[in-house]
Amino acid sequence: FAAETSKHCTSISEAVEYLRDEMTKRSETIIFEFQGIDYQDGMAKQIITEALSHTGNPIEGDYIAWQYPGWNCDINRVTQDNTTTLSFKYTITYYTTSEQEAEVDSTLENVLLQLDLENKTDYEKICDIYDYICDNVKYDYDNLEDDNYKLKYTAYAALLDKKAVCQGYAVLFYRMSLESGVDARLIPGAANGGSHGWNIVELDHKYYNLDSTWDAGKSEPEYFLKCNENFSDHVRHSDYDSEEFNAAYPMSEKDYEPSDTPPSSEDPFTDVEESDYFYDAVLWA
Repeated sequence: FAAETSKHCTSISEAVEYLRDEMTKRSETIIFEFQGIDYQDGMAKQIITEALSHTGNPIEGDYIAWQYPGWNCDINRVTQDNTTTLSFKYTITYYTTSEQEAEVDSTLENVLLQLDLENKTDYEKICDIYDYICDNVKYDYDNLEDDNYKLKYTAYAALLDKKAVCQGYAVLFYRMSLESGVDARLIPGAANGGSHGWNIVELDHKYYNLDSTWDAGKSEPEYFLKCNENFSDHVRHSDYDSEEFNAAYPMSEKDYEPSDTPPSSEDPFTDVEESDYFYDAVLWA
């Protein structure tokens, strides 16, 4: 397959970027090559692991990582004129097609416009997104036992079909939260005796647990912006409870309590006059 190669990468980081970009497009066959880079065991896994890492881009990171079931990589090594060429051919399957992702993009744009999140606080954004998901998505009991029906794991199912399993709920929250500028992650683990997925979200430089699957359809949320101590019926997979992960995403030691005190309306800037055309914008910021 070396003859099929169209992308020439000069570094591992360039290969990671290329693979990530192609995965966002739902490309099923992705081929690239290196020259002058020695092959090492585990290189293929290293590249795709980095490609799936959290970047803050709503259509990357967890949004890809939890919407595909698997991958395979064939590696070809050819040495000619003292130069070694490594060719990588990834074959990847996905739960959604590029056409379905285009539907998600279009529908989500309209939903976010309706929610009108632009000038809201992060807390207000999280509340509105969480309420939207809990009010509009139902658990997909119809397809729960159907292993051949993969859409149930996706944001597509949650957003367009209005029903999904926990993974679909969590992926949709991740996408919507990042679209609004609020950092979030999808957390896999166990709850209620089985595999489960939920989210953590950032507020004031700390992270909080929330589970839209378990709060769906309730008049008052029970699993919203909770600290770990008050979320003990959810157990994370070890990779998401490591020292490194917890350092990157520090959890709050208590549940989030929104402040009842409105922000000051006084102008704190001595170099901004009320007559300035940008006064209101500066004061709002």
